[in-house]
Amino acid sequence: MLVVCNDVTKEHLAVEALKNQTARLQQLFEQTPGFTAVLRGPDHVFEMTNSAYRQLIGPRDYIGRPVREVVPEAAGQGFFELLDGVYQSGSAHVGTRVPLVLRFDEHAPEKETFLDFVYQPIHDFDGTVSGVFVQGADVAEHVNSEKRLRLLNDELKHRVKNTLAMVSAIASQTLRGTGRDDALRAFQARLSAFAKAHDILTANAWATADIGVVVENALGPHEDRVGRFVVSGPPIMLGAKQSLSMALAVHELATNAAKYGALSVELGHVVVTWETVIEIGDPIFRFSWVEVDGPPVAVPNSKGFGSQLIERLLHADFGASPTITYSERGLTCTLETPMSKLDNVLSSPFGEADPKD
Repeated sequence: MLVVCNDVTKEHLAVEALKNQTARLQQLFEQTPGFTAVLRGPDHVFEMTNSAYRQLIGPRDYIGRPVREVVPEAAGQGFFELLDGVYQSGSAHVGTRVPLVLRFDEHAPEKETFLDFVYQPIHDFDGTVSGVFVQGADVAEHVNSEKRLRLLNDELKHRVKNTLAMVSAIASQTLRGTGRDDALRAFQARLSAFAKAHDILTANAWATADIGVVVENALGPHEDRVGRFVVSGPPIMLGAKQSLSMALAVHELATNAAKYGALSVELGHVVVTWETVIEIGDPIFRFSWVEVDGPPVAVPNSKGFGSQLIERLLHADFGASPTITYSERGLTCTLETPMSKLDNVLSSPFGEADPKD
């Protein structure tokens, strides 16, 4: 049988196709990740909302009503003014972690949340603004988690500070009057270097610390020796354990240089550098401590505690042993390890060393 499609039939098929397409678009809009709404006109009348938006704001009568009527408790929080500004200027606005206080009904308690959102102007074909497209995400859980982490971090910082102060006091009481004042001062200096590195880490929630900041703080006790240090290197982040071990190692090197090395003579100075070396395979992290124009040094008959501390700490936390050499111009200490070894940013700074060490 021959079926003839007249103009009426074609028009009907086109209408059905358009309806199907519209229904599909509405279905996708409803399932859009994050809250979404379409506001029309200068009064920002709701034209569409999706499930996430209604879940955020609560069960209310939206469609055909201006936003000031639907969410009256938002008055005075800056959102209405932002919408007005976007509609009038035609420029989008991006908000990050913006607090919003809601009250679902007059008998319900207030609820504070935090939003990341975009107010995007809707332009008609002639370029005029006809509405505002709202899209965003509720980030209250992230913000509250960060607050709890900061509180925990502050408490940890307070407890560690108290512990270090107690250890220092015990050492002072134990060694005082024993004729070991030098040992007491050395111990307290090491404890101070550890505490300064700890402060850097707590400022970054125990995650990472820039090696430049770590080195600068470790050299702090010798800042009276102006011009005696030449320090340079790109920004490189160290993990928590690595930051502490690097701080203690630099402290030991500087203390030794002040007593016996380049810093013990008038013209001596120290060059401290670090870099990323691109070679075959993994890029290499290279740290170098070079004493220049210091007194001649010789290989010691036995390793002191400071040398053992440097070697053990750096090997345990960087996965490589430093190379310490003695020359007529002064001591040098070099550490090389794959850059991938610096990615251990989640380990506890108080973890134990590798048993193989």
